[in-house]
Amino acid sequence: MQRTPSQINTALPSSTLSSRSSSNIIPHQVFNDPIHGHIELPPLLVKIIDTPQFQRLRNIKQLGGGYFVFPGASHNRFEHSIGVGYLAGELAKALKVKQPELNISDRDVLCVQIAGLCHDLGHGPFSHLFDGMFNPEADPLTKDWKS
Repeated sequence: MQRTPSQINTALPSSTLSSRSSSNIIPHQVFNDPIHGHIELPPLLVKIIDTPQFQRLRNIKQLGGGYFVFPGASHNRFEHSIGVGYLAGELAKALKVKQPELNISDRDVLCVQIAGLCHDLGHGPFSHLFDGMFNPEADPLTKDWKS
């Protein structure tokens, strides 16, 4: 029987996964995050996590070459992206409650979560090391930002 990554365990290395229903009817996947504890992600985010494009983030170090100096700093972009997706959703939910005049919908919250989750998908290994070389327009030392 072929199993999807979420059936195998797409969460963080020491995690447990379970499905449970929250206040709405759509079941959310629960991830045991080492920083934020148990976090719930909606099914659409889990489908994104289950893609090969997202799974490749497991093999890219978040701290790049810093891992060679500080071997205990073994954070990867997979873990980082799940945490960012979660925190982005928490921010959007807080804005929705505290600033109702913004008319933030549940769909808007989901879009913000997706953006947070996917923000690192284009990164390769040591990608920020080459930012100045490949993106000179983004270098504040060479660009006149006042004009």
